[in-house]
Amino acid sequence: MNMNAPLNAPLFPSTDGHSFRIDAQVYLSTERFKNEIEHVFRKSWLNVGRIEQLPTAGSYIVKELPGIAPSVVITRDAKGALNAVHNVCSHRGQQLLWEKSGTCGGALTCPYHAWVYELNGAVRHIPDEESFPLLDRKQVALSRLAVDQWEGFIFVHLDPEPRQTLKEFLGEMGESLAGYPFDRFSKNCYTWTTELNANWKLVKDAFQEIYHVATVHRRTLKNVANWPANPYGRPLSVALLGDHTRLSISANPETPLPPTALATLRHLPRGADRLPRGVNPQRSSIWMQDIDVIFPNFFIDPSEGNGLLGAYYGYTFWPLAVDRTRFEMKIYFQQPENAAQRWVQEYQKVLLRDVLLEDCKLVEKNHAGIAAGVKPWYYVQKNEMAIVHSLEVIDRKIREAA
Repeated sequence: MNMNAPLNAPLFPSTDGHSFRIDAQVYLSTERFKNEIEHVFRKSWLNVGRIEQLPTAGSYIVKELPGIAPSVVITRDAKGALNAVHNVCSHRGQQLLWEKSGTCGGALTCPYHAWVYELNGAVRHIPDEESFPLLDRKQVALSRLAVDQWEGFIFVHLDPEPRQTLKEFLGEMGESLAGYPFDRFSKNCYTWTTELNANWKLVKDAFQEIYHVATVHRRTLKNVANWPANPYGRPLSVALLGDHTRLSISANPETPLPPTALATLRHLPRGADRLPRGVNPQRSSIWMQDIDVIFPNFFIDPSEGNGLLGAYYGYTFWPLAVDRTRFEMKIYFQQPENAAQRWVQEYQKVLLRDVLLEDCKLVEKNHAGIAAGVKPWYYVQKNEMAIVHSLEVIDRKIREAA
């Protein structure tokens, strides 16, 4: 099998009419991977953090965009506006900021020769400027990125003037989630980061379906999403929202909540009528959480409470190489009101760690199996349509750029 073969048609309907087959080269082709970086990641809005990470004027965060841009700086100015620039001095290419976050006093100063820039990238001061007789200050301004926020989530776009605004890019996904209390959770965040020997789409695919939960997580999650009437954990619904996708997942109504959950449920805000229309869109009495897939590589999984005890997840999948992915996982809790809630949050962190370890081992073995070249095609069924949709959007963007 030619690992570098171009991929023109990654998805074909299967003969049964209810499933699709996926060309193995979707996950193995180095040519396709290069096209994904150039025509998907470099032309999409990408989540880089939350506004709580920039609490005051002069606050900054430095974010690597692995495989896409080495390092970018996002700042908050005295008027509260956001700025994003590449973390590279125009003089000799030195990185301006070395820490992941902090305050910069309202300016960016290069540690090498003390060139000083405004937060928006304009040149403020150049030592011994007269020795640069032909220097054009506009030409040596820092390279900017577009930056915007939605519901407190900060996004950047490598194009300073992208074709779509962030609001347009998010479309119905953004509108239907507006008003969810992300800010109430986001000051209490825990993060895991790892690198996996697997294609970024293959890692992402594992979190776009729950068909695997009854098997892979049978010990850690037991029957949380499957029971005799729904043995395979079929989702309540799958919605295709432009480039994005939403899955709504049900909880097993026949299994009582564990004591750890019962200990704090009476403290949680309840009532589906207070949720945005995009959260539990069916208003199901057995709803557990949604999986909101924001193209190309960011997930938000909100909940009302239920077994997750007032938490939401955030996943990001960064493409390092055709066979390597950086996986960032965050869980956001409400501030605990008592010792019982804090204990349950610690319990949930440990449980999530164990679930993630199961998933991470699985996707590495999955990539190794596909890379063996035994089969040219692999199959997905109708309850895995979020995977199909994501691959179709990627393929469309590559074709449109050709």
